[in-house]
Amino acid sequence: MKLQMLSALSLITVSACAPTNSGIEGLWLGTLQPDDGTAVEIHYAREDRKGERFSASEIAAAVDQVSIKFDNGASFAGSFSDRDQQIDGFYIQPANSVGGQRLAHAARLVATPENGWTGIATPLDRAFNLFMNVEERAEEHLVAALLNPERNITGPSRMYKVTKKAPDRYSLSTPNDDVEFSSVELNASDKSLTMGFGPIEKFALQFIDPAADLAKDFFGEGEERQLEAPSSNGAWPVGSLDEAGFDRDAIHSLINSIANESGAEEQPQLVHSLLVARGGKLVVEEYFRSETSDKPHDIRSAGKTFASILVGALMQEGHDLGADTPINRFIEVPNEPDAQPLTLSHLLTHQSGFDCYDGNRQTAGHEDVMWQQGEFPNLWEYTAALDFAATPGERYAYCSGGMNLIGAALAGSTGESVLSLLQTRLFEPLGFQNAYWNVMPNGEAYLGGGAYLRTRDLAKIGQLYLNQGKWAGKQLIDKDWVAASTAKQVAITPETTGLDETGFSNFYFGGEDGYGWHRHQISVGGETYQSYEASGNGGQIVVVVPEFDLVVAMTGGNYGQGYIWGKWRQNIVGDVLIASLRRQ
Repeated sequence: MKLQMLSALSLITVSACAPTNSGIEGLWLGTLQPDDGTAVEIHYAREDRKGERFSASEIAAAVDQVSIKFDNGASFAGSFSDRDQQIDGFYIQPANSVGGQRLAHAARLVATPENGWTGIATPLDRAFNLFMNVEERAEEHLVAALLNPERNITGPSRMYKVTKKAPDRYSLSTPNDDVEFSSVELNASDKSLTMGFGPIEKFALQFIDPAADLAKDFFGEGEERQLEAPSSNGAWPVGSLDEAGFDRDAIHSLINSIANESGAEEQPQLVHSLLVARGGKLVVEEYFRSETSDKPHDIRSAGKTFASILVGALMQEGHDLGADTPINRFIEVPNEPDAQPLTLSHLLTHQSGFDCYDGNRQTAGHEDVMWQQGEFPNLWEYTAALDFAATPGERYAYCSGGMNLIGAALAGSTGESVLSLLQTRLFEPLGFQNAYWNVMPNGEAYLGGGAYLRTRDLAKIGQLYLNQGKWAGKQLIDKDWVAASTAKQVAITPETTGLDETGFSNFYFGGEDGYGWHRHQISVGGETYQSYEASGNGGQIVVVVPEFDLVVAMTGGNYGQGYIWGKWRQNIVGDVLIASLRRQ
């Protein structure tokens, strides 16, 4: 069967006035859009060898699982339900040429009078943007500030010295050592630039007027933003700042500071969304830099926490799972030490002992190494077959593959795919919308990170746990698992990781881990408050502070800059939000 083909990588140009001078100075933007989000029709019917179609009931009786592969690399897999009137499953959109991974989202096919089934899939609309602002600085030379909101591929620095090499050619180099990062060619006839950038050899950019709306994604809004009440659409009740006890002026100042942050700064705080709930009511819902309430955002390693949440969901259903459950009940672990079986607790606290540490690419289990190997399309099998560098429970080493391995226990204990478990145990009861989940090469859900979710839905998992596993009056997560997951299970220190101070500080934030949740203290006015969070690279965070009945969810674009987004917990949640409450 054929589906709409992925169109060739297309360049989206921006119409704008010409630069104010004949050179390279000004703001430039290039956009690639390999996935445009166009809805795709899916049709399914079976024919016998003579070309005659079976009836719907005959098809359903003959097959339980439906699998469709498409010419563009996409696929659909599902099973019959509701007395064979529909097929529920997942459409998997293919990876794209600028680093976007394969993503699965729920799709349903319904029976037609012609004894077939049909439905619609809506792939995620994914773009790749690059802003470059060139201006003269006090040092009397041109400086280019680069901003790539989706991935933050900026090389060793985001600020580059611009040197004119010829009338139409420039060089971007790091300011301290003059090492060239890229070369830029100016086309004076159409006021465009071409440069090498990351995986793209010739990236085309057009000049944009700094007063244009698109320029706000770089320079900030440049005007005062008025606070608005959160949307009342969805499952969350909406409250007001005054009712929740916040100082409105402090929140207004915070929102405007975020909205007017310029990408021309040395270390811009690239917050993409900020949602605040207190007392179970949403009181702040703000989006920045073209982000919206309905737009899913890459949550990176915040997705790891869903591994723990699903364990708790299955425990609530009565499945025989818990912290001490050995993973070898579900998958062979050939190199496991005899004296200490590997348990879910070890995996959920990054104490597996595997030769796996995401801070060291030389380890066999490093996330990039795991994804680049081609022998094991099932990454559970790859991780389970790793050698052990330590006894389980002996050493803390952050390992995405280990967290993903929890999926083997989830699927093994239920006979369902992890994609189905996410959809039926979490997304549907919590009212998730526009959810896209990263999948392994074999098409099963990857629990190491990389899903795309709305900030509203990311915030819901914080509220779910603050409610001790309840949502809308129903107990979704085992209450005791909520308590154990958010309690201290291991401290993250140089001693527990076996690293020296320098190696430790280069990768870790410190704090403690529960089961799939990170614990940190927040200091306000000389007092300290305990928080727990799910967090991911770039600033994808949901922070829960039980003492204040507070849930804060954020997304951001500071990828690879933990020294920036790693401070938001204190600088935004503590120094502004909690401090605002303390002044009441």
